[in-house]
Amino acid sequence: MCMPLIVAHRGASAVAPENTMNAFALAWEQGADMIEGDFRRTADDRVVCHHDATLRRTGGSDVAVSELSLADLRTFDVGAWKDERFRGERVPTLDEVLDGIPSGKGLLIELKDDARVVDPLVRALEASRVDPARLVVMSFDADLVEAVRCRKPQVVAYWITVFERSDGDCWRPAADEVVATARRVGAAGVDFEANLDAIDGAMVDAMRRAGLSLHVWTVDDVGIARRFAGLGFDSITTNRPGELRAALRSAP
Repeated sequence: MCMPLIVAHRGASAVAPENTMNAFALAWEQGADMIEGDFRRTADDRVVCHHDATLRRTGGSDVAVSELSLADLRTFDVGAWKDERFRGERVPTLDEVLDGIPSGKGLLIELKDDARVVDPLVRALEASRVDPARLVVMSFDADLVEAVRCRKPQVVAYWITVFERSDGDCWRPAADEVVATARRVGAAGVDFEANLDAIDGAMVDAMRRAGLSLHVWTVDDVGIARRFAGLGFDSITTNRPGELRAALRSAP
């Protein structure tokens, strides 16, 4: 069994508040190969790391991130909701997350916005010192993936997908649909929901024949992680990077 890359989902988010510098720092301490963060645009065109459209869950306010300037956004505490010891955490910018990436590590940039995020995203990437080969832009929105690739063709991009049962009890999208979408938008890989009923050796073979890399989210169960590693997935995203890495390394 080849060891897949371990990606920390919103940082080491089982312990630290998601999408914060504290969560990312802990992920590096736990040996993550890459971190994954969710990114949105502010009212003044800064790209910031926050999953939800509003601050209700992490910052205690119904205000939308897109309606705030970066300065106003920084007035909200996004750490105390997780634990009092994280009080004082602020929403980081993409620039800050990039600056915190250690040598040899990488970042998955999941876009939670519309096409208006593309220009400020590209500006941030072009200003970064990080090797572009260690950065990936991805989204559930295939058209947004395509827009990023059109704006900056050098960007490595993944399409993220989930599975649903269709008529006839088949899982969709089928392998040929996944390949067709990835090719249409210029994605180098696909990040799959961790659904072992929908993903089998035939799906993996189809992705490999198409030249696509294979990734899966979000897996905290060791047994499930071992099954995806056995299928040859290139990376596994988890809330518990340290625990999962140790467990996979100890696997026979």
